[in-house]
Amino acid sequence: MLAGHAWVQSRTPEPAARGFSVGSALGLVAHVFLLAVSADPGLGVPPWPVFAGLVVLALAFAGAALYLRAGAFHAAATLAGAIVLLVWIANAPTAAWCTVGLVALGALAVFALAAIRLGRQVGDSSSAWPVAAVTALGALHLGAILASGSNAPPTAVLAAAHAVALSVLLALATARGWLKLGLLAVGTSAFAVLVFATLHARPEDWTSRLGLALAIYAVFLAWPFAAGSAAVGAREPWLAAILASAPFFFAARHALVAGGYKHVIGVLPLAQAAALALLLRRLLAVEPARGRDTGRLALVAGAALAFVTVAIPLQLEKQWITIGWALEGMALAWLYRRIAHRGLLLTSAGLLGAAFVRLALNPEIFHYAPRSETPIVNWYLYTYVVAAAALLAAGRLLLAADDRLAPGLPRASTAAFAGAGVLLFLLLNIEIADFYAEGPTIAFSFGARLEQDLTYTIGWLVFGLGLLAVGIVTRSRGARLTALALVAVTGCKGFLYDLSRLGGLYRVASFVGLAVALSLVALALQKYVLAGSREKA
Repeated sequence: MLAGHAWVQSRTPEPAARGFSVGSALGLVAHVFLLAVSADPGLGVPPWPVFAGLVVLALAFAGAALYLRAGAFHAAATLAGAIVLLVWIANAPTAAWCTVGLVALGALAVFALAAIRLGRQVGDSSSAWPVAAVTALGALHLGAILASGSNAPPTAVLAAAHAVALSVLLALATARGWLKLGLLAVGTSAFAVLVFATLHARPEDWTSRLGLALAIYAVFLAWPFAAGSAAVGAREPWLAAILASAPFFFAARHALVAGGYKHVIGVLPLAQAAALALLLRRLLAVEPARGRDTGRLALVAGAALAFVTVAIPLQLEKQWITIGWALEGMALAWLYRRIAHRGLLLTSAGLLGAAFVRLALNPEIFHYAPRSETPIVNWYLYTYVVAAAALLAAGRLLLAADDRLAPGLPRASTAAFAGAGVLLFLLLNIEIADFYAEGPTIAFSFGARLEQDLTYTIGWLVFGLGLLAVGIVTRSRGARLTALALVAVTGCKGFLYDLSRLGGLYRVASFVGLAVALSLVALALQKYVLAGSREKA
């Protein structure tokens, strides 16, 4: 069939009419026969007749492609041969035969790579030849995923198959300018790590899971260094290394916890931060001092900071993702002061906002983990305090910067200060409820216990006085108004609700205490707020 089409097309007077056609595709019927044989382990094992048939077909299609200077023949045969080998691996009965299938896919990839030069020598510069090589390398990568099941070869074999396929694929993509292939490879690699971790979930397999994920991750970390001049004006190598950090982090974290290293799990993000810091150093070295791509620089620096900021909350375990968001938002606000890129500001605001919403507007947070046996000093304390401190620090950093998110919206620094105040106020109420709670979860109950209601009143009043002092010191009108509103609400609650439940000297003492507190508020306003307003007038 191939010889007949080659003879007919070689005598076609118009070169444009030559090439792979529907009639030429009839030659792929032989691959369909081999596909049926490979799907049946009783016929396909041992595979030497199948492999011999594939060799003959590969040479025949490559010969036709070279004779007609039409690489599509070779690309079609490579795809069909890869499918046959993948089906054979999926039905291989033992780990040893899976290894043989991976070697066969590797041989197909080597042949496809060598054919690129042959096509160039006969004068065919079409992209079909490198496309065939990409197809073979992708098949090797996919074959290693298929071989990860119950009959999986040794982890070293699978890791080597993934690493070789991805390394050569990225090198070919760099040479051809197909850099977006690297981003696609990140997705398939994450899938490979997930499949392997799912199929090897036993605690004793933690070293295998870690080793496979590390082998794949190392390829993407090395890409910006190996890409040379191609990495200077492109974002894809750097973005691929950053994206690959996420699946490796989660895979490595689960593996290390299973291996009994939970007590030092914070070392993992620090190690990844160090690796990304090397990428940042490489970027600064290859990028000219003038005309730098600030977006790319901000992306790499922000990713390195992300893993630094997640180290501490990861060690704390509970709510570490939320705390990591808050700390990363603060770190990006710091970075925005040095690299004025709007993406950093928006990402910082988004992370801080997500942490605030999760802690302030998510009632399920009280059911994520049982109450600590220790009141006050518990995971609620460090979670809300760290998040509030991150908001305060971010607001302070953004105060002197252009932090207007959009016209008509408040400044990001203002929103950060307000969010910190809300979180601290919520923490006050959470700790009070936790102190009086008796079950596995906390409950905000009013009217159940007199002492709990009075504690709320006293806590609100003290918080309002503290917020008023902050507003006076920082000359924040919003803080002062919020403090006055809180004190007013607290006074109404004390007069109309709490005092009606007291009697005798307790009621008298409460009246006196509340009057003293309100008098202090009035004096503070008169001395520090109203007096300043009159002087300005």
